[in-house]
Amino acid sequence: MKPILVLIIFIISMKAPFMHAQQTTLAEQKNDLVPIDTLARRIEANHHIKLYFNPQWFVTKKFRESIANRPLDECLTIIKRISELDCIRLNSDLYAFAPPRLKNYSNKKDLNGVLVIGDKSKNETPTLAQLKGKILNAKTGAPLSGAKLSIDKINLSWTADKNGSYKATIPPGEYDIRLYYPGLKEEIRMIRVNGSGIVDFEMAESSILLKEVLVMGTSMDQNVNRAQMSTLKLTSKMIKELPLTLGERDIIKNLNLLPGIQSTG
Repeated sequence: MKPILVLIIFIISMKAPFMHAQQTTLAEQKNDLVPIDTLARRIEANHHIKLYFNPQWFVTKKFRESIANRPLDECLTIIKRISELDCIRLNSDLYAFAPPRLKNYSNKKDLNGVLVIGDKSKNETPTLAQLKGKILNAKTGAPLSGAKLSIDKINLSWTADKNGSYKATIPPGEYDIRLYYPGLKEEIRMIRVNGSGIVDFEMAESSILLKEVLVMGTSMDQNVNRAQMSTLKLTSKMIKELPLTLGERDIIKNLNLLPGIQSTG
């Protein structure tokens, strides 16, 4: 029993310094993280260059200060990867960080009809990609205010503003994006997101094909469809009620007295 107890104590005594050393290393790594302005000053001093950037773009970003000791190209590449910004070389010793210029991928489809967004040839794969553009009426080109986009796979949706514009931030990957607008055909587009880009979507008007409809009816007023002279029926009772002329009933003369009757002879 004693040999086993001694062995356990020995293992614990050997493991404790290792755990302490590991915790110390993690603490040192955490303390080594600095904001971009501190790192930029170190890089400028070590490589004799000047860096230009907007500090607001790096508010949530931290960097290891030891990055400044690496070659300049590696320094800039690491900052680009973490910040997801582009680095523009202005001249031999001036560099500027700026948001990447987005390309329009509205009509870039592969052989399978999948809309490909972003440049896959780049070595760095972003953790998030920004998509923006407009949703338009395919027939008129008018922006569709209030049109909706949704991706069921990641349970996200967006609504276009009054100008038909939208902005979406999603992880890279392949998705089915659903487009909906009242009165237009609901559509599903397949997209492959490799990076950020501009994508305009067009929606077509919906059409419903009906079977032949036969409408039948009977006209109530036949005289509306053909020319017909007006007629007047004179009954025996009406003749007896005609006034007497010289003791006799003159039918022809009395007819001329009726409304609408004219004599030409």
